[in-house]
Amino acid sequence: MSIDNGKGVPEADDIGPMLERARQMRKWAKRPLADENRPRPIMDLDFYRVGLEAEAGAQGARTKLRNSAQKILWSIPEKSLIVVPSQRITEHALIAEAGPREADRQKVAGIDQYHGMEFLARPLIGVKKVPMLKLPASVVASARSTSIVEEVDGHAEDQLLRLYYGDYQRDSEYVAGVIANTDDFDSMVLGQMIDLHVAIQHFLETGVALEPGRALYDKNVEKAPRLHATINSPDGRASLESSGIATFAVKLLMIVAASGVALTDAGNLIANADVILENSAQQMVDPALMTASAHALVDFFATSGYSNYNEYLEALQNGLERNATTPTGTAVIQP
Repeated sequence: MSIDNGKGVPEADDIGPMLERARQMRKWAKRPLADENRPRPIMDLDFYRVGLEAEAGAQGARTKLRNSAQKILWSIPEKSLIVVPSQRITEHALIAEAGPREADRQKVAGIDQYHGMEFLARPLIGVKKVPMLKLPASVVASARSTSIVEEVDGHAEDQLLRLYYGDYQRDSEYVAGVIANTDDFDSMVLGQMIDLHVAIQHFLETGVALEPGRALYDKNVEKAPRLHATINSPDGRASLESSGIATFAVKLLMIVAASGVALTDAGNLIANADVILENSAQQMVDPALMTASAHALVDFFATSGYSNYNEYLEALQNGLERNATTPTGTAVIQP
């Protein structure tokens, strides 16, 4: 199939012979093993210009092929997260962002039953391979269907976002998470993250800095982050999510705790506003959010006092080390 770069797919009636050839090729590729030696349909388009209406249902099949090509090559917005599943559950799927619609199209060689055939494709950005078994069940199920584009939402969408981006910002929601690389996910580090998040949120609302461990039981505390977790280790993930900057403050503090900065110095550096955190450009986070989060941390530590903020930092670092845990997201720390 040949389609001009930078343009959508022509209507089915305008490329009938091309679509008929594609239809015949698709039927040939899906032939049963008993017909394995059946010759491949010829490539000459002139062969397909006659008798387009001879086979019942052929016109509808050609229209479906055209619409599927239109979705893939043109309708999917740039930077949409897409999954290219494998037919075998034991193999790997590709997850990537869709490249520009106007970019030059590429030819991709077919595999398995499509071996020897070529397909038009638009560029993919940031391709990652993930085991099929790590995909949400609904995505795995659609891999065995005949659908070309299957949109997902809800929990499946969250799973895919975290599987690809690790940490992400969605609308006004912020996420801070950890990946545990041990055989079992240590629940204590998750409890410490939640306690710290609630304490910072409470401080931002009231100006009161709670002692470590009190945030989970203080009757005046009313808000807590939402938890998303897939924590079958190894490589278990747990993420806290909220619309406030407390989440980002927790994320920054986890990065400090995992950075190698001596804890005897780190707390004082934060309390005195001497630690600069620069977010990775790839995370696409508003600089004002970074500044507000850093200021929130400074104020929280300065108000908490040395013994309290040192306890927070030591517990958090110990928890991260016990789990061989890495915070999701990246930042550069400059003491």
